[in-house]
Amino acid sequence: MGESTVSRLLTQFNSTPLHLAAGYNRVGLVELLLSKGADVHAKDKGGLVPLHNACSFGHVEVVKLLLKAGAGVNEEDLWKFTPLHEAISKGRMAVWFAAFLPFRDFFRCRNGDFSVEMKIPPSMWLSLGRREKELAPDQLVCTKIEVALLLMLHGADYFRKNASGKSPIELAPNEAFRKQLLNDFYGCRIYDAAANCDVSALRNLLTERDANFIHPFKMEYPLHAVARAKHLQRAVIAEMLINKGCPLDRYNNKSMTPLHLAVQNGLLDVARVLLKAWAAVDKLTSDGRTILHIAAANGDIEMCE
Repeated sequence: MGESTVSRLLTQFNSTPLHLAAGYNRVGLVELLLSKGADVHAKDKGGLVPLHNACSFGHVEVVKLLLKAGAGVNEEDLWKFTPLHEAISKGRMAVWFAAFLPFRDFFRCRNGDFSVEMKIPPSMWLSLGRREKELAPDQLVCTKIEVALLLMLHGADYFRKNASGKSPIELAPNEAFRKQLLNDFYGCRIYDAAANCDVSALRNLLTERDANFIHPFKMEYPLHAVARAKHLQRAVIAEMLINKGCPLDRYNNKSMTPLHLAVQNGLLDVARVLLKAWAAVDKLTSDGRTILHIAAANGDIEMCE
């Protein structure tokens, strides 16, 4: 992006350097601008803030930086589009549609299965940047889910209407995507309720849902979170999750099962709940240790017994 391009965009659209850096996914430049006091709330000619730009193109790392700097997740442009509207539609819609052109109508994505019924002309590719062309379709879709979920977890209103009376969820390209997004959102709330040992919140969340959910960012199940909890209600929470189908013996991204973590953290009450539910005692950690190895290394005689 040359100096003349920057000058033209700054004057024509009233964009700030942060708008441009966010839209072009210049992570290092975004960090620099923020460190120098760039305004995350500055609006361009259309009322867009830098977060709108980053969300339009699914730039996950830039979105994280802007949110950390205090960007408003429910800021509206002149058409009352919030960043969440942008993440689910508009710019990322072009990426979503174009991603399917050279591939089959159905593929597997990390967060779920998606199907496409519409045909988009090859000219749609012209709207894509170089980086998007190089990504596989599952990366594009998962990136889109990640950005939307990030916003929702930071308080974005997924039912707020734009000027056309459409909520972000209503702008989802298909029903499968909408369901997956809401499933991940409520799953993260289940994870947080478990981690905080909030019995009331967890009971409400599990009324119509199961607990078989892996956190898309932390890459572990709610039982892993409980196995670190310091709250006295943790054993009750563990039982609730097990009764609602949370897997007992799955590894997290550090090759630890919930039982490994409970033993490592000396949580005898949680370990008893897991063992009562027949959690596997012979699972190995990445360095080849069993739960007995971990308890012995900690000098935890009661746990060993």
